[in-house]
Amino acid sequence: MTKTKINLHNNYKVKVIGSNGEIKDEGYAENTVLNGFWDRVDDWNIDPANQFTNIRIGTGSPVGNEVDPSRTTLYNQIGGTIQGTNPIIESNLSNNVRISSKVMTCTIPATFEYEGEITEIGCGCGNYLNSLALFKDSEGNPISIDKSSEDVMIVEVTVYVVINYAEDIIPINEIDSISNTILNGSGGIFYNSYYDCKHYIALTTNREAFKVDNYNPFDNNMSRLGSITIPRPNDRVLKNSREVIFDKVRTNDTYGNLGFANYITIQGLGSVKLPNENYFSKYFISDIEVGEGDGVKTEFSFPIPEFIVDTDVIKVDGVPLERDIDYTLAHDNNSLAYSSSFASMKENYTITDGDIDPFIYDDMDNDETYRGEAYIVYEEDIYVDCYKVKTSYDSITVSYSVDGENYVEAFDYDSETSGTIVELGEPIEAKYWKIEGELGYSDRDALAFGKKPTHLVFTNPPAQGAKITATMQVDRPFKSDDFILDTSFKMSY
Repeated sequence: MTKTKINLHNNYKVKVIGSNGEIKDEGYAENTVLNGFWDRVDDWNIDPANQFTNIRIGTGSPVGNEVDPSRTTLYNQIGGTIQGTNPIIESNLSNNVRISSKVMTCTIPATFEYEGEITEIGCGCGNYLNSLALFKDSEGNPISIDKSSEDVMIVEVTVYVVINYAEDIIPINEIDSISNTILNGSGGIFYNSYYDCKHYIALTTNREAFKVDNYNPFDNNMSRLGSITIPRPNDRVLKNSREVIFDKVRTNDTYGNLGFANYITIQGLGSVKLPNENYFSKYFISDIEVGEGDGVKTEFSFPIPEFIVDTDVIKVDGVPLERDIDYTLAHDNNSLAYSSSFASMKENYTITDGDIDPFIYDDMDNDETYRGEAYIVYEEDIYVDCYKVKTSYDSITVSYSVDGENYVEAFDYDSETSGTIVELGEPIEAKYWKIEGELGYSDRDALAFGKKPTHLVFTNPPAQGAKITATMQVDRPFKSDDFILDTSFKMSY
């Protein structure tokens, strides 16, 4: 469970300008977000009811100094609604706090329709009012703004959405989908009606799955980005408790067999890096088949890429063996089958520049050339002594840098055998990497480089026909054809 808080507020700045062009009066108001806004968070049928696009003014006031949040209208609206213009939307992320805002202006014309002692102001869309505010002085006392039929009233509205992400959440690089929907989108907050797809969660082998275009999940299909769950088709909104429940989705045994999930991703919001016991507890994989002895062979590929150190139990025909005496086995990088344990896939990184994304086989500029370069920065140095080749690449060069400025070639290749693990002459430790060349669009398996896979090695070869099994504890979801996965999640607002 994690707590990421989302706060919504806005303010109004007004100037009353007389017929001579001089400012006659000024005012400021802080809003109250009305209950009706929250009641419509998932209602795409009344699109775009939850937007902040037009202004209303009035001369009424509540009993006391505070707005009743259950209201659906101003206390005494005068004139019709006025459309805001020139919206400017910005989004900034700092220290896991994202502040997204929209600023728009509105001109209330010089007519009798809008004449009076203006005490209240609101913002909404169409027939729906989403916020209502009273003009007050610096001490919180209600005041009025005098507007005659010859005056023009200029209103500047700023709508803020502030998200305080939990410390262990990695926000997306761009504006999040909830803020985007409130400020600039359509439909309910938790529903993107244009693409007819609600938020969905994914277990991903690398973080790139949540860095794609957040509002086009069909063009950027999650299954080709390392997802091992599928989009969830429905949700349930519990208005009284303000919760959105996304029901359980089950994968089958053949879908998404990509090894370990390194991130839990909610598309359009962010990801959590695994392992993390707040989200996923350790569990045992028991008596998984490793192979069968032939009386000669001592080295076997291991089916689980990583496990918790010193939790392995290796059996031959049901008899447990003693580690470091009967066999040797490293707890990490044991499999040739999966890319999810390579540092390039599991460590957190950003692409700072370039026009290709080598980890999701996509052209970032959409010019259909799939040739270019990418500059990749990891959070810390990653250890690389091998790489995994895919035939879909053509003349790819991978370079590294210790300072982010001067790059040295690490390796290059041209159409080598698919799935080959190629060892480097000397290991490299660096956080800055550059990949340049041409991507083969037809192959979706990921480029991967990192630590060389190791194997299960017996001191004495298991006998002919002996069954070799393994039990170990892991700290992340592991997906192969031996497992299915059930996932569900809940959002509170």
